[in-house]
This record gives sequence, C-alpha cells and structure tokens, in this order.
Amino acid sequence: MPSRPPQPPDVACPVEPHDTSAVAAAITLAYGITVRSVRRLAAGHGTTNYTALGPSGPLFVKQYPATADLAQEEAAIALAEDAVTGGVPVPGVLRTLGGRTVAVVGQRCLSVWEYLPGRTGDMSCAVRSRAAGNMLSRIHARFAEHPVLGTSSRLIRTWAGTGPDAVRERITRLLDMIAARPEHDDFDRRTMAILRERLALAHRLPALVHGLPPLTSQVIHGDYSVPNLVFRDDRLVAVLDFRPPNPFYSSYEIGRIALSPANVARHSNWSAIATELVSAYAGAHPAPRADDIVYSARVWLIHLLGSLYGARQHYGRAGPLQDQLDTFWFQRHRTVEVLLGHLDDIEDAFRTAVGRAG
Repeated sequence: MPSRPPQPPDVACPVEPHDTSAVAAAITLAYGITVRSVRRLAAGHGTTNYTALGPSGPLFVKQYPATADLAQEEAAIALAEDAVTGGVPVPGVLRTLGGRTVAVVGQRCLSVWEYLPGRTGDMSCAVRSRAAGNMLSRIHARFAEHPVLGTSSRLIRTWAGTGPDAVRERITRLLDMIAARPEHDDFDRRTMAILRERLALAHRLPALVHGLPPLTSQVIHGDYSVPNLVFRDDRLVAVLDFRPPNPFYSSYEIGRIALSPANVARHSNWSAIATELVSAYAGAHPAPRADDIVYSARVWLIHLLGSLYGARQHYGRAGPLQDQLDTFWFQRHRTVEVLLGHLDDIEDAFRTAVGRAG
C-alpha cells in the first residue's frame, strides 16, 4: 500500500477561472505538452472539468476549487493509482514536469488524466449492476489493509455524533431560510413539503441505528456512484474520482451504489438491480461479514434521512449544474420513502443473496 504522498506546495487556488485558452496554457506550462480543443464539460460538482486533445490523444482535466485541500487531492490520486494494482481500471494520471500529480499554475490547480471514452449515468440493467458489484468488491479487497486504517476517521466520528436533534436543527434552519424568501416557486414548495416530512421522520433514526450490528470500517472509494462508473457495451471500463483515504463503513458504499437514487426513483426493477449487485459483490469478495452487506440498505437510509444534499446547494452556493442537483434532491427523497416502506424486504433479499453466494 502506498505511503502518504508528498505534500504539494502550501498554496490555495484563489479563484476558479474557466477560460479554456488559459487552461490550455496552464497545462503546457505545468506538463510541457501542447493541448488544443479544450472544452468544458457539463459534468462534475466538486471540480470544473474539461476535455482536451493532447499530443498522444484525448485528456480529461480536473480544475479544483479555491477551497480544495491539495494534499488530500494528491492522496486521493495515490489511492486511485493503488487500486490499479487490485485490478481496477483507472485512467492514468499525468505527472507535471516536477513529478507531481496536482499542478499549481498561478490561479489554477488542476490534474490531467487519460480520457477513456464510454458512458456514465446508467446502471439500470442486471449486467451493469453485476459489473459494478464485482468491481466494488475488488476495491474493498484491495483497501482492506490500507495503512490509514490506524488513524481516526472523521467520517465515523461525524456519523456517531449525528442524532435526530442535529438533523431537526439542520432541517429547521433550511425551512426558515426558504420561508423567508419573498416569493416561492415550485421547487420551494416541494422542498418545504419534503423538509416537513423529514422533520416527522427524524424520530426513526435512533431505532434504525440501534438495529445495526457491528459493522466493518475500512478505506473505501469514497464516491462510488453511477456518474463515476464508465461503461462501454455494458462492460465497466473505468472507475473515476476516488476520494482521499478516510475509513468509513463498507456498508455505506455498498448500499449507496446498489440503491442508487436514480435507479430507485426511476426504475420499477430497482430491487432486482440492487440484489444482483450485492450478489456479485458477495460472490467476488467473500471476506466481508455478511452483516456488512445485509445491512447496507439501512446504513444508506440512515445517511439519506439526515442529508440535505442538493437542497442545501440550491439555497446556498448554487453551481452551474444545479439543475442536476435539484433533480437528485427529489430522487434522494423518493429513495428515502421507498426504503422506509421496503427495508425488511430488502434486507431479506440481500440476506438470501449473500447466502447463495456463500
């Protein structure tokens, strides 16, 4: 396993300029290559993303925001490179002239990657769900003994400290913010109704948490979701956007991809998709305890009940792709409703799938 990567320069990105010609110039300066046809992509919420044509073919460019922790971004890239040794297809990252994986050029902080063509955003069939489950098992198997496991996990501490009172406080604060708006549109009205429903559901959190057995915590991908899985003819050809190594429950990552809000909200066969995924995961990675898989839906539900992701951005610092997040907010709440109504059935189906795989 890799040790902590060298620290990048102690510098923050003060702005996030989007001038494509300036992005091309920054790449030339940092990497010593000439790129052309730089085009901004309508994808990605944490970074501003581009494609570019380099001397050896197409490239993918991630420009980090002013708030980015560059040491953590380099750690995330190191984790992605380590996953390759576990059989995970990850695009290659270019090194700067100074040997770094993150370039700092004036006001720009960016990384440059090999571009792998394919399609993301659709995992609504059994073939793709099995591929996603199998690949997640490889990632978790590779990271199971990662050295950062010996450190304290911010994610675990946050999870342990989030109870119904904290959730109600966050919801009430957002409700008050919306109520104070001079006029309300359809998004406001739908969101206020959802938030009131969430207030009424917050009391269910303790029982859901107390119903969990001890779970395995380890380094995970961190953002293993449909937009970060690249398929070509139903074959999973790339896994993108690893996050820095910060141990959390493997159950969370299993439940998140198996019960993707886009699938649960849009497809009637969401349960079959989820069961296929966990069956493939269990068959390819028999080391995890069965409970980590069986209770993954419950862990994901607990997370969703306390999350305001999408709505929080809408009323805070809305980004250029906020319409996507608005849709995702409603899909996530629909997933909450479905999981609350079918949790016992889902856990029974997952338990059966794990038993068969064993």
